[in-house]
Amino acid sequence: MAERYVAFLDTLGFKGQVARQTQKESEEMIRGIAATVREEWNRCQKDDAGLMTALLVSDSVIAYTEDVSDRALAMLLQFSLALCKSTFWKNGILLRGAISKGNFMEVRNEPTQNLREELMVGQAYISAYTLESKVKSSSILMGKDVRDDIISRFGTTKYIVDTTEKEGIYSLRWADVAYLQNWGVMEHFVKLANEGNWRPHYYNTLYSFLRKGHSEARRRDVFKQILKLAAMNEAGEPDPHHWHKQDEFIRNAFVPEVDSNFQKMMLTFLRQAALDTHE
Repeated sequence: MAERYVAFLDTLGFKGQVARQTQKESEEMIRGIAATVREEWNRCQKDDAGLMTALLVSDSVIAYTEDVSDRALAMLLQFSLALCKSTFWKNGILLRGAISKGNFMEVRNEPTQNLREELMVGQAYISAYTLESKVKSSSILMGKDVRDDIISRFGTTKYIVDTTEKEGIYSLRWADVAYLQNWGVMEHFVKLANEGNWRPHYYNTLYSFLRKGHSEARRRDVFKQILKLAAMNEAGEPDPHHWHKQDEFIRNAFVPEVDSNFQKMMLTFLRQAALDTHE
């Protein structure tokens, strides 16, 4: 059994989305996700075909490398990061995933009538599958071994790997504030969060974008922009009847599942806003 890198990527809030949709809407959603996966897969295969294999099972993507070489790891990282951005922008979903390293094998049997088999075995797959759900955020998690491989091979600037509140678990960042403040991106993110009733993973994803390399002033600008956009109607105009969405953004930031460091950022913003109003 060969040692490989294995990535497991899954849709955040998929069950809730399906529950809110008709069967036809859910079928259209899953076809849209599959089309985006195919597009990114074809793009990454242009230069290094054969270094990586992927399976798409419902809303989950399992990708694994042929070996643990630098090229294979880089390809898996680039595919995972590109998929996070593309599914967010094109399909309106946030992905959460994990990458692990270890033994893995896809077992292929002779086809049987009316029985489809997707057989995977190995510690790397189990580790990626279990690690994926450890943090409620749109990010790509990993253990120390994969983190160390990324840093030793590619340095600390090409791929940004952060610590998490969970000891020994690290997070690969797929976007930052600069990306969030590109044309239309913030509006898209807030629209999705409003529709999703500002569940914890939206805040934790924001924290991954805001956590390092940004001034307090820039963070305040982001919070102000979110509050402004939260109260917009479907036509993109300020609507006084949508103030409850602003309240929801503030209130839900302090539920237990939200990262305590994000909550500290929010408190700093609210405290400064209160002082500015008083002055």
